[in-house]
Amino acid sequence: MAKLAAGAMLVAGLLLPTAAQARVGDARAGLFVGTTTTSVQNYNTFGVAFGGTYGYEFAQDRVWTIGGTFASTEGNTTDTTGNPVTLTTSTAEFQTGLVAYFNRNASSVVIPYVGAGLSVLNYSFDFPGTTVGTTAGTAPGIYGQVGVELRLTRNFTLIPQFGVQVHSIKTQTGATTGLLSGGLVFTLRITS
Repeated sequence: MAKLAAGAMLVAGLLLPTAAQARVGDARAGLFVGTTTTSVQNYNTFGVAFGGTYGYEFAQDRVWTIGGTFASTEGNTTDTTGNPVTLTTSTAEFQTGLVAYFNRNASSVVIPYVGAGLSVLNYSFDFPGTTVGTTAGTAPGIYGQVGVELRLTRNFTLIPQFGVQVHSIKTQTGATTGLLSGGLVFTLRITS
């Protein structure tokens, strides 16, 4: 009977939601996957994004993060003569910034957060027959994010997050144009 009770306590300890235990000096890492959209001039593409982040809690409820995101998108439009064309993008982005958590106390199961920072984007766009054209390069930018940590159990946290990034890229002709991208990603954090 004692073994059964100990086993039940172990299972309950692993599965029941518990309070947020993060404190100053803690590190956290995560891998994510989700959707992304890019918008350049009047052209939009849709696709998938994946990546990872690492964060260090340097002050209570404040985390400095670094991360990388890889994305591939596709869309359709017509070129300047009216013929249908397929648009494709491939990007790799490095980000670093600050995340602020709210409502994180001993009984928190839902923990919202916001973040912002700087990013560098390596891009390759193939927009044939458009004013963007075929172009590739590296561009600095900024990003913002909003999300919520949902503590499913003591060891599992689901993190849906919406992010948006703004960069200034070069078209095929060398003109500068704005790139707006963003999407919804999901992280499953597993802790011991």
